[in-house]
This record gives sequence, structure tokens and C-alpha cells, in this order.
Amino acid sequence: MVVAAIGAERNGVPGRLAAATVPRLESVGPSNPAGGPVSHDLHFLERLPQRLDPAQMDFALRLYRDVEGMRWMAARASLPEGTQRFAFSLRDPQEGPFVLATPEGRFVTCLAEGMRPGGIPVLNRDRLDSLMSQLAEYRRREGCAPALDEGESWFALFRRLGEAGPGVSREDFAAASFLASLTPSTLADSAVRCLARLPKLRAAARDLRRDVLDARRVFGFYVNQVHALGHLWLLGLMDGERLLEVAGEASRTFLLDVLRLLLLEQTVAGWTRALWIAARHGRRCLPLLREVLEAPSCEPELRFALQAMECAALAHSKLRPEVERCFDRVLQRGQTGAQAPVRGGEYAKAWVLWMREPGDAASSTRAAAGAARRALSGGKALEAGGGPTGLEDVPDAVVLAAYANLTVDPEQNDALWIVRHALPWLSRARAEDLYVPGDFLSRFPAPDPVEEGRALLQRRRERVTTQEATGAAPPRNAPCPCGSGAKYKRCCGR
Repeated sequence: MVVAAIGAERNGVPGRLAAATVPRLESVGPSNPAGGPVSHDLHFLERLPQRLDPAQMDFALRLYRDVEGMRWMAARASLPEGTQRFAFSLRDPQEGPFVLATPEGRFVTCLAEGMRPGGIPVLNRDRLDSLMSQLAEYRRREGCAPALDEGESWFALFRRLGEAGPGVSREDFAAASFLASLTPSTLADSAVRCLARLPKLRAAARDLRRDVLDARRVFGFYVNQVHALGHLWLLGLMDGERLLEVAGEASRTFLLDVLRLLLLEQTVAGWTRALWIAARHGRRCLPLLREVLEAPSCEPELRFALQAMECAALAHSKLRPEVERCFDRVLQRGQTGAQAPVRGGEYAKAWVLWMREPGDAASSTRAAAGAARRALSGGKALEAGGGPTGLEDVPDAVVLAAYANLTVDPEQNDALWIVRHALPWLSRARAEDLYVPGDFLSRFPAPDPVEEGRALLQRRRERVTTQEATGAAPPRNAPCPCGSGAKYKRCCGR
């Protein structure tokens, strides 16, 4: 076996020429035929058949050929600063076998089972597999991205995210996700700027006269900014730890703040994205959701905490026991610890029992898609039967994606039912699966931006009035809880 040929091919020598010009491994000793030191590449290749079994050798060679991939994974492996070499385990994190590499993606040597790598950092196999999955996803998104040499293509793409509202296609989002993975902090900055525009737009909407063009412009822009917030936070948090690393020590409160911001406008689009993020970051979110469950500030927050826990358990089976313990405590205590205006124990118990109703994921998803078809075609979502919807040939996943981009009130009975039964689909979906493919966008009628904007603002005014009447609103000179940075009296309290 001419394993050394692989090393030559990796370094730019064609494979067939390499087989003729590089000595076989059997003839390579401690030094090369010319008397100089053996390169790290040859040192690694020489020891492969001696120290690894065939399956391990094949896996190591696959990584060895991918220098750029190894460099990408090393940059995201949280290695200590100044690391010159690290090891990754092919099986047991203590006993090995191990492969030693550099952060630049170069391989040094391999160690048989029982040999120790010394004091250098070690990545266990689970961590390595996770990084490889992230690399595969990154490359898949890279394939969706437009060519970087097309001048304004990136600008046009991100402009669509801000202006298209629910009309952002799956292809657009997948392409944007490639750039988002490179600059997570830029996305957070854009989301904060977007959030700061909303109070100004609400003020402009209140001061509107009867000018139809002004109304269409202001209400349309408001609705699109609400959608843009969801697009940006989903892009920023779809890659796991990147944006949370930027947040640093504030990442815990940062994640909870993002979830609350997405819930603030009370839309199905924001609700489903908050659920997806909670499932994606299940381990980080579960302690936060437990705290919310103990003392929710309002009924929607209570419902969200329960649904998000269930979604996280569906996405991560290891979290299921902890989620079930939280649900059991709700049932045993008969209360959530919440004060008025949140209804207490019986309400929470009813929700837990509803989510524990028997049923498999496939039938639950089909039921949710059927109800969503009826709702999208203007019918009554929870009434089975009726005439054709015109969407019978559209796949269930696409129908659910279309429903997940609506600005309807998630507190409506049909919305609560559809989202609850769509949790199995949502827990398995990729971020771009929350968007409709471009070929299907024309099948779903675009909502009128004036009516949509008016409905959003009316719901917001009703919530503010209720909060002030019950004493749940913050002091008027306090910072607004929406995160805009303005005082409450000059933002949501106006």
C-alpha cells in the first residue's frame, strides 16, 4: 500500500506521479533516503498502519486530506490561546488512540491505544463529531451562497431580509446563513438597530392622517422590521455558540432577552423562531425556562416556557428526564409560583396534561399541517372537512413553514393548537426549514401590510393597557422592557 502517495497528493503532487516518486512506507525509517529529518506528514503516514486499525486509519486519512476543514474545526474547538499542537481521540478520551495535529491543520503523528498525548489539549470523539457536523453544515450553506464577485449580491440579499418580510424565501435565508456564520456580531448589531426603529415607527403610525400611501409605507415598513428581527436573531443563533461567545459573560441573560424580544410583538413568526432557538440551545435554555416557569410575568410567557421545554426535549432526548421532572413538579404543586395577573396552578396543569396527550410525531405533524392549510386558505383551522383548500399538493413541511411566517396572534385558539402540534416538526427542522421555498411562495397570498400593521399595533396597545391596569407595567421612567433603550413612557408605554 503506497500510503505516502496520499501525502504527496495532499501537498499538490498528482496522485499517479506521487506513487512513482514517493518511497513506500515500508522503506521510510527515522530519516529519509537523503539523510535529512522526516517531515511531519511522512512521520504521521508511516505510523498509521502500525498504530491504528483499518477503520481508524480511514477516518484519520479523511481528515488528513482536508487541511482547510481541520483549520476550520481547530478555530472553533475553543483551544487554549497559544496552542501549538492538540490531539483528538478516535475512541476513548483517556486511552486513545490519538492523532496529533496543529491548529493550522497539519498532522504531526498518531498514537496507538494506551499511548498518551502528554499535556496538550485533547478533543474527545463526541466533540470532534460535533465539529465535523458543523463543518458539513457550513459547507452546505456555502454551496447555497451567491458568488462573492457579483458586486452587490450580498447587499441585495440582506436588503431582502429587511424589506421582504414574510416573503423571504428558503433559498435567500440559506444563502444569508453562510455570511452570517462568518460575522455573528454584525447580525446582533443589525438586530439592535432594527429594534430601535420600532418605537419610531409606532409613533409615526399613531400620527398618521388619512394618507393611504403614507399608511402603506409606514405600516409596511413596521411589519417588515418585525419580521427582520426574527430573521436576524435566527441567523445569529443558528450556529450554536458563535454569537454567545461574542456575548461572553452576558450570554445567559442575552439568550433570555432574545427570546423575550421575539415574543414581544406576539406573532406566530416570532413565537416559532423563539421555540426553535430554545430547542437549538436546549442545554443553555432549560435553566432559564425553569426560572420563567417558577415566576412567569404573564400567561403567554408561561405557555412559551412549557412549549419550549417540550420542544427542547424533542430535539435533545437527553433533556427529556429533566423536562419531565419540571412538568411533574407543576402537576404536584398545582401552581407555578406566579403572582397575578397569571392564572395559577390549574391553568399550568391543564397545559402540561395537554402536552402529555398520547400521539406520535408523524400524526401530530400531519394534523398541524392540515389545520394550517385550512387557516392559510381562509377557512376555520380547527374544523375538519370542508371544501378544498387549494394547497393539497403542497408538502406538509412547506405549509407549516408558511404558517410559521404569519403575524397572527399566537394566543388565538387555532394558532395555539397548530403550534403545539407542530412541535415535533419544529424540533427537527433546520433554521431554513422555517421558510417557504421560492417555487412555492406564489401559492400563499401575501397579507395586506396596512391591515397587518394595524392589527399588530392594536394588539400591542391592548397589552400595554392591560399591563398598566393590573400594575404589571414598569415605571414610566424605567427602561422599556422591549430592549430599545428608550424610557417606557417614550416607547411601548406611549
